[in-house]
Amino acid sequence: MFSQFLTQDIGVLRATDTKDGGGGIIKDYVLRETLKGRFRYLKAGEAKVSDQDRREVMGRVYLASGSDVLITDRLVVDGITYRVVAVDNPMSMSRHLEIDVELYSENN
Repeated sequence: MFSQFLTQDIGVLRATDTKDGGGGIIKDYVLRETLKGRFRYLKAGEAKVSDQDRREVMGRVYLASGSDVLITDRLVVDGITYRVVAVDNPMSMSRHLEIDVELYSENN
């Protein structure tokens, strides 16, 4: 029943480490999978930080229970990348996941 509301494509990006050939490691985020979910804005605004305008966006993504999302992942919704802040299984009922996110990048 809950799954009928999960209509948006949500890309899950997971960090991978790649050797750069010079002894260093490059951390990159690659698409792990695309899931059906729902995104909802919680807060949006603009703030001035160190004399620079900064856009602040917080949201919540709803996914089906059993979805593989880690706190270190990033989620892509409508071409906008968000950093995962918290992953919650409400009341431990395993019906769905609620994932709090914040804006990371408006361009992939």
